[in-house]
Formats: sequence, C-alpha cells, structure tokens
Amino acid sequence: MAARAASAHVHIEGVQTALPTRVVEPGKARLVAVAAPPLPAEALQRRVRAVLYYSDDGTSSAPPCAWEEAVWMKESLSEALADHPEMAGRLRRRADGSWEVKLNDTGVRLLQATVEAPLDEFLADKDLPRKEAALAPWTDVNADDPDMCPPIFMQLTRFQGDGGYAIGVSCALVMSDPLSLARFLLSWARTHARMRAQSKVTPHPMAQYMSYFQRPETSRKRVRSVPLDSFAVDGASAETVLFRARAAPLDGRRRRALAAACVDQASEELGAPKVSRFSVVVAPAPAPVAEDDGWVGKTTIETCTAADDGLQTVSGDGAGAGAGTVLEAVQWSELGLEELMLRDSKPVHVSYRIVTSGDEGLVVVMPDGDRSLLVTATLPNIVIMARVHGLAAAGLAVLLLAAVAPAYAVDYIVGDSSGWASGVDYDTWAKGKTFNVDDSLVFQYSMMHSVAEVSSADYSACSASNSIQSYSDQSTKIALTKPGTRYFICGASGHCAGGMKLAVTVSAAEATTPATSPPSETPATPSDPGSETPADPSTETPSTSTPAATTTPSSSTTTTSTGSTGAGASGSETRSVIGLLVGAIGLAMMC
Repeated sequence: MAARAASAHVHIEGVQTALPTRVVEPGKARLVAVAAPPLPAEALQRRVRAVLYYSDDGTSSAPPCAWEEAVWMKESLSEALADHPEMAGRLRRRADGSWEVKLNDTGVRLLQATVEAPLDEFLADKDLPRKEAALAPWTDVNADDPDMCPPIFMQLTRFQGDGGYAIGVSCALVMSDPLSLARFLLSWARTHARMRAQSKVTPHPMAQYMSYFQRPETSRKRVRSVPLDSFAVDGASAETVLFRARAAPLDGRRRRALAAACVDQASEELGAPKVSRFSVVVAPAPAPVAEDDGWVGKTTIETCTAADDGLQTVSGDGAGAGAGTVLEAVQWSELGLEELMLRDSKPVHVSYRIVTSGDEGLVVVMPDGDRSLLVTATLPNIVIMARVHGLAAAGLAVLLLAAVAPAYAVDYIVGDSSGWASGVDYDTWAKGKTFNVDDSLVFQYSMMHSVAEVSSADYSACSASNSIQSYSDQSTKIALTKPGTRYFICGASGHCAGGMKLAVTVSAAEATTPATSPPSETPATPSDPGSETPADPSTETPSTSTPAATTTPSSSTTTTSTGSTGAGASGSETRSVIGLLVGAIGLAMMC
C-alpha cells in the first residue's frame, strides 16, 4: 500500500465547459458588496469544497463507460444551470471596489480524471484532506483579470481497481455559499436522473457521439498527470464548525455579534485559541428575485475584530447576538448531500471543507427558511497549529513523567494529536503499543463522529447497528478491564469504510517485583517515543488539549508501551529513561 501511495497519480483525461441550455435576460447580475474595499486577493480564493464518493457495490444499474458518463454529466449540468444561472456566472470587479456575479456568463469548468488507487485505499489514506484537492481542482482567481478565471470547478474521478468514483466541486465563496451549492448539486442530480430515464425511451442527440468517445485511441489520451503527493496543503488544516441559528432579521450590528458568537463557540468546540479578527460573508436569500435596483440578490462581505464595539459582550450561548437568538451546533449533513443519488446509489462518504488561508477566521451566514440561518465558523490554520504545539508540549511533560513512573496504567489518546477523525491510519497508530488490563482508551472527536464498540463480525462489515456500546459525548474514556481484543468504529455513515476503525488486543496485567539481580547483558530496547510523531495538522479533528498519554495509578503493576518493566534502578531502566528523554526532546524540536 505504501509503495502504491508513493507513486500514485491523478490523470486528467478531459477538460470541458458546461454551458446553460437557456439564456437569462441580459444584464442580470448579483451584487457582492464589500464593506471596506478593496477586497484582498486571498479573499477571492476562499472556497467551499465538497467531494462525494460512490462505490460499485453491484446493486446499482449497469455502469456506463467513462466517457458516456462524462457526456451525460455535461448535458445534465447544462440543463441544471439553466435553472440556476447564478452558478454559471462570471466574477467582475466594479469601479467602486465592490464586485458582481454576472449571471449566465461563463458556465462550469468540468474535468474528467482517473486516480491510480482503489476507492477504499484512497479513503483510508491518512493524508486524505490534502489529497482530496486532486478530486476537486481549483485555479486561483486573478484579482487583476477575474473575467478569465472560472469560479467553479467540477470533476468526475474514477478510481482504478474497484469501480468507485467521486464527484468533486470547488466553488468560490463570493460566487456561492455551501448551502446554495448543495441545493444546486441536488437539483443537478434530479435533472441527471430524469434525463437518463428519458433517454431509455427517446435517444438523446448526444448519443450519436458515443461511438467516438468509446474509441480506445481517444480514451487513452491524457491532458496531464500529477502525483497525488504533489498537492499542497491548500488550507486543508483549517477547521469548520456548523451552527443553526433561529433569529429575527439581523441588522449589521446583530449580524456581527452573531458571527462573533459563532467564532467563540467554534473555538470552544475545537479546543483552540480565539481569533481576534475574522471576515463575515452573508449570503443572499434562496431563490432571490430582481430588486428595484436591478440586482438579483446581494452578498455582503465585511471584516470584524474582537475590539469592535458591541462584540466584546457576546457570550458563547449566542445571547449577545440579538434577542431570541439561539445557536445549535449541527452536522454538515444538514446540507443534504448524503442523499444525492447517482446511478441509483447514495454516496458512501461525503467530505466538506471551507478552504481559507491566512490568520483570519471566516464566518458564512446563510438564510435557510423563515427566521432560520445556517452559519459556518472556520478557524485558520495558525490557530489549529497553536493547539497542536500545545498538545506536543503537554506530551513532552507526560513523557518525562512516564520515564520515572513505569508502574502506572496508561490512558492512550486514540490517534494522539489527530484524535478520532477521518483520514487517520489507526492500524499504524496502534502498532508497537502494548495495551494492558487497567489501561484506558480516550477517544476525542467532533460532533460529526461517534464511537461504537462492536463485535469482530460487525467490525469487518463496518456495521454499528448492533453495537455493544455507543458514545457521542466527543470525549469518551473506555477502560480496558479484561484481556482480549476490543473493536471500535465510527457510527457515522461511511466513516468506518473511510478508515475510522480500531482494534486493540489487551494483554493480562503482569505483576512485577523490584529487581534484585544484576542488569542483563542485553537490556531491552524501549520503543522510541520520537517515532510517534503528531499527525499532519491537515487531518486535525476537534479535540481538547489533553496530552497524548496520561498516567493514572493502578492497583496492579502493568507493562506500559515505554518498555520499562520494574521499579528498580537497573541499567536497562536507566537506558529507558535516557531514550525517553531523547525522544521527548526530539518531539519538542519538531514542534
């Protein structure tokens, strides 16, 4: 698997543009009002990324050839864009420093690709958040010449070996918010299904070109090939929390207060420092109509700081965001993409991400029906990294304690600094660790995940329907009370198949006595704590700043994963302490 991952490429095999089948009235545009122009160039690169993964489980309709599916995708997209002309728009800068989205003016850039990896292997990759950039491409918008830069990309990617495929989308936030993008994709899926059903009765005009697209010399051509490992982090380590707020219409002050409340609560949820500066993007209401000034809806963008008047008093429960405003943390499934049917199948996994850079927070406010708002609060990479460094420093102190207290039980933080999250290789995490009776597993995870203890059979089948016990408190401590193998999976749909599963074998506690004989000529070599490097921050999942391994007194002496087995000051123990100190220093230097 490692050899394959090191050499795997994504092959771009086609680049097209899906254009609306109907035109809108000339001159229609959506205003993007900037409170303090000019809008910085990095703000144009902020985007929502969604990737939907589908497997070929044999229950869907017979899969068409790759080029036939790409042709149908383009045709159905063109039809759907006619009903959503704002998604086919072009970004333009106005003389007053604001921007506009010129409706029905450019279309959607559509790519077809193949990845040199099976679907299951790709989803299990611990570097998944970074490599997903290969499935949802993006080209930066040129602030000086935005007219020629597509603000939305879609890509159909096929995985080699198992028939799986993915639909990836990247869309500029000045173009569309996550909720509006999800509604467009669901509309497109319905259009796609309708057109495919109609084609079984009346052949579609594009069918005459199918024989050309299926010719081997055509399908083998590639536009370019890119190693998966070459994709940049691309803001993938930023973390987002989604809220639902029920509130009266918000004026500018209340809107900023609501945004500040969401940022503060997101910091608490993620266990991260608070940000002092953040941008607020307020999306237009669904299905806007042309206003008196000719604009079809308006997006507003402003920047706030913690020192702004009225923001300092905002409380974490949203009380300061306006009378009657209540914040409720919700999951990304509120957007509904888990129900997007293609070829009679739902996705096995859906990935959502707000991609942003810099040291500012980002809040997106989205109207969702009468007196209801969906709000995303995204903390930047630098804040998440501060939490990682804090965890590493705490881990250093714990390693020093472990060196002088080898007879204590161990609390293992599952996944170390990455926690219980998608994209982490838990087989690798558990390898080399010795789990004993009286040790504990501590699962730290976001509201998007859960922990289910299951049987061996359900572990293999990734089924949580008959779980032995399940948890969703975001910080779960499970005591290992008896020898044997314990099995744990994430109960969220598709997450276990994506790699969120852990099996640990618990050994019986062994009583030890102080050493009375001379040191062994061949002392045991302790495991190198420096090898347990904190995971890449791009796979960060919300967790509290708990050390990677903490110790609690045990009634019986146990053998910990550090390799120390007694309380006597033998030569091997001295070497163990030295090894731990060296590993701890190395860990601190890496952070």
